[in-house]
Amino acid sequence: MKTSAQVTFGLYNLAMRLGAALAYDGGLQSFSKIDDLKTGNVSGFPYATLEPDFWVLDGRYKLRSTTDSLVHVGLMSMTQSGADGAFADPPTLTVTFSELQSSDGLVLRFSPMSGDYADDIQLTYYNLSGEVLHQGAYTPDSGEYEIDLVVNHFTRLEIQFNATNKPYRYLRLTGLDYGQLIRFSGGEIRQLSVVEEIDPLSLRIPANACDVRIYSEDDLFSIFNDNDYYSRLSQRQPLSVYGIVDDAQIFMGQYYLDAWKYAGAKNTEFSCVDLVGILEHIPYRGGMFDGELAGDVIAAMLDAAAMPYDIDEDLYNTPLRGWIPYGTLREGLQQIAFVIGAVVDSSRSYVLRVQKSTLAVYSAEALDLPYAIQMMKSTAELKPSVTAIELTAHAYTEGTESETIFDGTLASGRTEIKFSKPFHSLTVEGATLAESGVNYAIIEASAPDTPVVVSGLGYTDSARTMRVAAETGLYAYENVIRIEDATLVTPEGGAALAQRVFDYYQMRYLQKTKVYGESYQTGQTVLSEVTIAAQKIQGTIEKMSVNLTGGFACAMEITGAKA
Repeated sequence: MKTSAQVTFGLYNLAMRLGAALAYDGGLQSFSKIDDLKTGNVSGFPYATLEPDFWVLDGRYKLRSTTDSLVHVGLMSMTQSGADGAFADPPTLTVTFSELQSSDGLVLRFSPMSGDYADDIQLTYYNLSGEVLHQGAYTPDSGEYEIDLVVNHFTRLEIQFNATNKPYRYLRLTGLDYGQLIRFSGGEIRQLSVVEEIDPLSLRIPANACDVRIYSEDDLFSIFNDNDYYSRLSQRQPLSVYGIVDDAQIFMGQYYLDAWKYAGAKNTEFSCVDLVGILEHIPYRGGMFDGELAGDVIAAMLDAAAMPYDIDEDLYNTPLRGWIPYGTLREGLQQIAFVIGAVVDSSRSYVLRVQKSTLAVYSAEALDLPYAIQMMKSTAELKPSVTAIELTAHAYTEGTESETIFDGTLASGRTEIKFSKPFHSLTVEGATLAESGVNYAIIEASAPDTPVVVSGLGYTDSARTMRVAAETGLYAYENVIRIEDATLVTPEGGAALAQRVFDYYQMRYLQKTKVYGESYQTGQTVLSEVTIAAQKIQGTIEKMSVNLTGGFACAMEITGAKA
């Protein structure tokens, strides 16, 4: 098996993408939304469709939701290409701007996950008077393709799609960005690894990470170069990571620069996070919920942060009841994911996926992980026994007793006051209440050092503890897991959720092993042979550390039970 790696840095003009008006003349699938190209909100997995040799039964393809509003595929044409890959009537995407624009490149993303792209296009730029500034034919050769072209003072561009790289394919365009795509591969990548991790219970939402060391002969990304690249990278631009196995390109995910440092001798090291890592830095004011649908709440949270996402239809209509405290988007999403049984992950995707979590102990199907393909030094250990789960359920009602929330002086202008517990029916003395929620109040004072008193009525929490316990002997060691701060857990749903948590902790086997190749991913249920004597465990791959410059070696951590 021959392996290598590739990294592409997207140095894009986000304002251009958001400000563009898009029109397509070839007819779209009913669920296709070309405005997905503006928001970047395109599903990370390809949808299974009836095209010859398209639907690969490897678990990466998903059935399309019957609710079109939940489907985000970007642009997907109504007509297929022919036997030679050519379109009988080539469709055109027209991009119009209200103001003059200039760009140093155009990047088109087709369908990297399935390896489908348009391999024959014509690109035309127009000025304000409708005159052609540039026209050229291009032949994309991958799912992510850059046209390295400087065009100044244009207001419209047209992309005509003449053919696809495979016969009988719908045209798929999942991304359109304006700027440069800087590509590194082969010996330019001195080290590249990604760490992917999930928590099946969502008691936490782990962030994926990517570390890469690049050699650039011209010190392109040196921290000492005060150039345009430095300026753009400072704004958390994306980078896409690929593994190459026997000349097949495998998309390993999109990451965002978190830190970089000069490593000497024209080497630069980048530490990157995924979308979950970005969520940690975005505040979320939380709220009190009484039947709102989980999908609507999640969509509002992520739309406000301009975060692309994909929500499992089976989870969307779950009602939420309870309180989310003031915190970060990551913390708020964790509260929801735990109570609805979801995993939040962006592994090998351009979007944040909120998917239904199936514990390995409940799963009827599992992928085989034979002992023969595992490297030496595979280990298995037994986790400590958990004898009981105590889960606190919450029921909030509006209280009638007034409390002083804040008593002090405020500077002139607006000040946000955060609450440590929820309040309603706020009153303010000495200033104006400009905006409020159950977790915060924005107070507007007209003068410096204004004395202000903020009061409100609290909430009563009728908390109950749900307990699930195993039968133990008289002298057995008791190990109880207590979950008290899951404030969306209700008395009605708490018992089932406590049982689910208990069942997870009965999967006590932790296997650490290593394989070569891309066949496995986090979240998959596997039937793993732990010993040469064919002892097996059925478990979930919860963590993978993939060394893309070390032969595509994947170190896995699997939690499960004896099969």
